[in-house]
Order: sequence, then C-alpha cells, then structure tokens
Amino acid sequence: MNIAARKGVLDGPSRVLFDGMRVASPPQATHATAANNRKDSHSMHDATKEAHDLLKSQELFLSVVLDWQQHESTDTSVHGDSSAPSEQVYTSSFESSEGSDHEGGAATRLMNFTRNAKPAKPPMDHDPSPTNIPPSKHLPALNLNTLLPLPKKRIGIYSPRSRRELLEKYMEKRTKRLSRKKVRYRVRKTLANARPRVKGRFVKTDQPLTAAAVEEMEKARTPSSKAKSATKPNTSDNDFDYVGAYYSGEDSVRDDVQDMLRLIVASKREQGEDINWEEWASQLEHSILSLLPSQYVESPFPEVFSDVANTLGDAEEDCSMETFVRAVRAGTMYVAICLSQYISLRPPSMWEHDDDVSPVLQHYLPEIKQLWAQRRMKKNQTFEFMEGAIPGIAAVVCLGYADGKRHLKPIIL
Repeated sequence: MNIAARKGVLDGPSRVLFDGMRVASPPQATHATAANNRKDSHSMHDATKEAHDLLKSQELFLSVVLDWQQHESTDTSVHGDSSAPSEQVYTSSFESSEGSDHEGGAATRLMNFTRNAKPAKPPMDHDPSPTNIPPSKHLPALNLNTLLPLPKKRIGIYSPRSRRELLEKYMEKRTKRLSRKKVRYRVRKTLANARPRVKGRFVKTDQPLTAAAVEEMEKARTPSSKAKSATKPNTSDNDFDYVGAYYSGEDSVRDDVQDMLRLIVASKREQGEDINWEEWASQLEHSILSLLPSQYVESPFPEVFSDVANTLGDAEEDCSMETFVRAVRAGTMYVAICLSQYISLRPPSMWEHDDDVSPVLQHYLPEIKQLWAQRRMKKNQTFEFMEGAIPGIAAVVCLGYADGKRHLKPIIL
C-alpha cells in the first residue's frame, strides 16, 4: 500500500480510482503487448500452414509406399511357394512416447516406418546365380575334436618317426661321404701323386708338372710288362724283391681270384641279393687296410700302393665286374706281400697276443709257428706261404673277415 492509503487520507471513491490507476498498465506496455499478440498469431498461422503442407506431402508419400508394398506382397504370394508362410517385410507399428503436433503423429509414424523397413528377399528358387545350390543333405556341425590332430610326442618340430628317417638319411650320406673316394679324372690324381710333398703339403717345383712328364716318370720307375713277366723273385736272403713279386704274382693268380669271385657272386645271387658293383668297390679300400697290421698304416711299398689306389679308383668309377675283379686282385697281392714281409721280420712270439695284428695272421698262426720252427727260414718262403692263401684272402677282401674266413683253406708246408 502507498502512503496515502496507509494514512487514511483518501476516501472511498477516490481510493477505488487510485487503486485502479495503480493496477493498470502504462500506455507503452499496452501497445507492446498488442503488437506481440499480433506477431504471435501471424507466426502461428504460418507454422500451421507449413505443417499442413508437410503433412499433405508425407501422407502422399505414405500412400505411394503402402500401394507399392501391397503390390509387392501380391507378386510374392503369386510366384512364391503357397506352403511357405509369407514373411513380413515392413514393420510400421511404433508407439512414440512423445506427443505430436500433427494429427495422429503422421510424421513420426512415417519416420519409424522408413527406419524399420527391411529389404525384400527374392525367392531362392528363381535365383539365376551359380551360388544358388540347394543343400543336398544336412551337414553335421563341425567338431574340433575331429578336425585337430591328436597330440603326439615331438622332438622339436619333428615326430619320432620323421626324425628317425632324417637321421637314417643323414647317416647314409655320411657313410658315403667318408668311405667313397671317387676319382673322376685320372690325370688330376696322377699329377697329385707325382707332386712333391713336405709333411703332407704340396711344394713348388722349378719345372711345372704335366701329364706327359708324369707318364714318362712312371714308365721309367715301373718295369715294363715284358720285364714284369721275366722278373723272378730273388732267392737271396737279404735282397728279396717284393715289388717284382707283386707284379709277377698279379698275373699268376689271375685265374684263382676270378674263380673265387665268380663263386661268391653266384652264391649271392642264389640268396636273392642284388650285386651293386659301385657299393662293393667303395668298400674295398677299407677291407684291404683292415687286413694289414697297425705298423703298416703307412705303406712300406708306396709305389705299389699308388698303383693299387688307382685300380680301386677305376673300379669305383666304372662300376663293372671286370674292373672290380682287377681291383680285388691288386689288393689281394698287396696284402700278401705286406704280410709276408711282416712275418719274415717278426717271429710269432712278438705279435701273437697283439690285438691290432692282421686277422689273417691270427687265422694262420699255427702254420706260421711251424714255418718259423724250420732252420734258416728265408723271405721267399714266407712269400710262397702267403701266395698259397691268396684265393682265401681275395674272399676276405671282398666279403670281410667274418663272412670270408670260411674260404681260408689250410696251407700245407
């Protein structure tokens, strides 16, 4: 209340007039309110018209879509399977929790209709694509227990069986690499044997070696074939020629060695074994060295041993029975002259308990003791003794001592 009313100065009519003036709005406010009301009514009229136009366009679009849906469903029911239930393609039932300014929420229903629309699937029976293959039978579900391999014991990434196979292949290659010494080029080996060495290493020479020069050196060093046939072992006690005995005896024992090898080959074929000349030739060098005493690791006859090595190389390269027989004959004669020299220089009491002695000497130990029991034994007698055992030695060279000792016949002095 104002001061005049509080003091009670105004009377009744004046008080009513004063209160009306106090409550009434000023003229400026009245004009502003009228203008705002006119503006709001105009904007509301425009919005209502725009919404009405939008509603008409949406209803038109909705009617077109519904007609198209009805047409598609009719075609599907005509061409599709009558037994299969028709699939509902479109879902337009959606209740909005929010109110709508339009009749029935047409805009909201249209948006929900288009949002929930699902593309129609064409019938699979009329699909021309090559991937439209109907399943022939029901496929069982995949089971990892049947797909995954069973856990096995492994050594690294290999199973025990595969690792054993790899080890067998490796050992086979290792055996061939260590035991097989092929000489593909005779000239290269001849030059290598003729080159001077110091402690096993090649040394330079003033004049380079050639194949022709080496052949001349070998001819000058090796007696000719006529000289070999005419050469006879010297019967003197101190000057026995083992080299000459080797070359002369190689021709004399040709038939005996060849007959023994034919007998061995025939027995092998009767047992159903295949004859691999390359494999047999690769084992000759080891067999020959195993029949020599440990003191003869370095050959006492280097010239003869060089010829034997060349013959063994020819047998490995040619892989034929002819070259194999020649190699066995050369190796047998070399073993015979080495053993004859060994027993001529050492009595049986020196080596009969030696484990590294030749198995052939251990086999003929009683005969050798009987030979040493004679007075004034000569070197040619030891050679003649070993020459009588050459067929058996050839069998041992070819088969090894374990399989060939049955061919070592007793020697009658």
